[in-house]
Amino acid sequence: MSILSLAFAPRPVIATNNAIISAPNVVDTHILPSNVTTFAINVANVGPSPETLHAWQLNLYLNPGILKITQVIEGPALSDIANALGGSTLFTGKFNATTGLVQSDDLIVVSNYPDAGFVGNGTILYVKVQVLALGTTSLVMNNTSLISIAGSTATEIQHTVINGLFSNIPFNIAPTASFTVSPMPTVGNPVQFDASASYDPDGSIAKYSWDFGDGNHTSVSLPMIDHTYQTVGGPLTVVLTITDNGGANASAQKSIFVAAVNSRPIAVFTFTPINPMVHQTVTFNATGSYDPDGDFIFAYYWDFGDGFSAVNGAPTVQHMYNLPGDFNVTLTVSDSFMLRTSVSKSISITQPSLHDVGVIFVQAYPTTALSGQPVNINVRLVNQGTFNETVDLTVYYDSHVAVTIHGINIPVIQYPYYVNAVWDTSGVIHGNYALSATVFLSTDQNPSNNHLTGGQVTILPPPVLVVTPSSGPIGTMVLVHGSGFSIPTNPPQPEYPITVELSFDDQFVGFITSTNGTFNFVFNIPLSQPGHHLIHALAGFFPSPIEASANFTVTPQPSSSSSLTLMISVGSIYFPGDKATVFVLSSLNGSPTQMQTIQLKLLVPNGTSTSLTLTSVSPGLYKASYNVPTTGSTGTYALIATAKINGVNATSLGNFEVKPTWLQANSHAITATSIAGAIGAVSIVGFAWRKGYLSKRKDEFPIP
Repeated sequence: MSILSLAFAPRPVIATNNAIISAPNVVDTHILPSNVTTFAINVANVGPSPETLHAWQLNLYLNPGILKITQVIEGPALSDIANALGGSTLFTGKFNATTGLVQSDDLIVVSNYPDAGFVGNGTILYVKVQVLALGTTSLVMNNTSLISIAGSTATEIQHTVINGLFSNIPFNIAPTASFTVSPMPTVGNPVQFDASASYDPDGSIAKYSWDFGDGNHTSVSLPMIDHTYQTVGGPLTVVLTITDNGGANASAQKSIFVAAVNSRPIAVFTFTPINPMVHQTVTFNATGSYDPDGDFIFAYYWDFGDGFSAVNGAPTVQHMYNLPGDFNVTLTVSDSFMLRTSVSKSISITQPSLHDVGVIFVQAYPTTALSGQPVNINVRLVNQGTFNETVDLTVYYDSHVAVTIHGINIPVIQYPYYVNAVWDTSGVIHGNYALSATVFLSTDQNPSNNHLTGGQVTILPPPVLVVTPSSGPIGTMVLVHGSGFSIPTNPPQPEYPITVELSFDDQFVGFITSTNGTFNFVFNIPLSQPGHHLIHALAGFFPSPIEASANFTVTPQPSSSSSLTLMISVGSIYFPGDKATVFVLSSLNGSPTQMQTIQLKLLVPNGTSTSLTLTSVSPGLYKASYNVPTTGSTGTYALIATAKINGVNATSLGNFEVKPTWLQANSHAITATSIAGAIGAVSIVGFAWRKGYLSKRKDEFPIP
């Protein structure tokens, strides 16, 4: 949890300017492996008041195989303002070099937050990296916030995130083509084609190649050129292709009409459905109509052939016929010079059947999925009869049944009835499958529209978890290898970081980020009953997650014959300035044995703790020392030793007393361990238990 979310609950605010957080585009072939470089994360267009910046936070992802994060440094944007206000900043710069993740935030700390925060443009963060390899990686940011604070009220400044990239290999960004045509083309008159709006973000445009659509082609080095058309016609497609100084190309095209004088408009229309019935809404669409001169079509006049007509300024209109028969529909279009053209089509209206249902649409979402992921199949049904119907629907992938839904009630309505069928792809072999749907109605009088073949679905192999080892006692270190955890796309798209959560039964054990669909995750088997347990990995994606499981068998703990013991030996009483010498003996089944891991922690009377370094003296015997401070050091000290070998753990507790120096003169009267010292030892152990020193602390974000 960030310092911002702990301190404030920001409310959204509409920014006056379009504030920006941006990562850089670093393209430099001179930055070689083993080189160290630093790039900046900047803000721009911040402010004015009251949208001044007092705090920010962000996550940054990069490819750890190309760049290794070595340091995250606070930028001057907030620290300079804090110094000017007589305050300070609270900066956090967490990073994980293994996964390529930076988690950082910054906050101006002052007694009262005025309007005077950061405005304008500046740097909020520096990221120092070591180059590991030649390649290209995106610099992707998310979970970004810009916060303005006034008094105790925090508001969030709306902003745009611009991601960047790093590349130390030859990398050429393609140009962008754009052009205008003026004036409206007429026969025998020059027309100017202007490509000045075209640009190349990382270089310059070397060549402009024109195809004027009339058989003439040319290539020039300047963005503007004139061309004269000799004949009336259209539409003609003019294509501009630009080439930058790196050889990359981009194209743009426009459709034009060449006119001699003002021409009549061209009337074109379609209607749906193709075979309409009585009392069914028919949509007439004249969007294909046009004027060769480029004039505006002023009006659309419709004669439906059944005694009804309509005038519309828009190209679409709807009409319903009350009787069956053949009708002649006429469309007349008028341009802005009041020139008109008409076109007619015949439409046949049929009497609807008593019972007639059909399938008009089949489509899957997503169209690419991993085997085992659910796929939503959208089916649209129509009831063209005169009665409400109850039908069954079956969806197929190739010739196999994907899903069947019984008892679907379809009312008599003029719009399609939407059905969402969820297909469980578990066990489906990877491959490409054609989707189709069939609706079943025993009384259907028109079965020709009961079946429809729709889109295609690509099923990819399912993700796989492999657990090594697959069995062991509590505390066993397990390697979980996952593969196939990629965002399902066809064709494959560039990989993006994905976060995979892992659990043991229903207990969350951690997460890992992968950029190529594979990962290795290590954890120790938690407290659990002997028997079969489930290790589960899940990557949350819309519309359905990617997940896989593997079994692990927990075996009984080692028998009592594998007994691990620890003994702490230390003097009973010390005085300020003395050196306390501590010995720890580790024994396995009664024999001194060297430990795989062993630690010794000292709890000081003031409530703090410190780790003491243990040095091996002989197999199973370790030695540590502690210099007692000369002042403020009296009281009872607790020693906690922990050790582990072959999955067996042991803990031991010891203590010693530090007395005031005036007792040195009476040292002959001091017993080995006083009653007060024993009570103090119990007290400090209780304090250690309450503070959690006797249990492993789980950090919220591990930093390597």
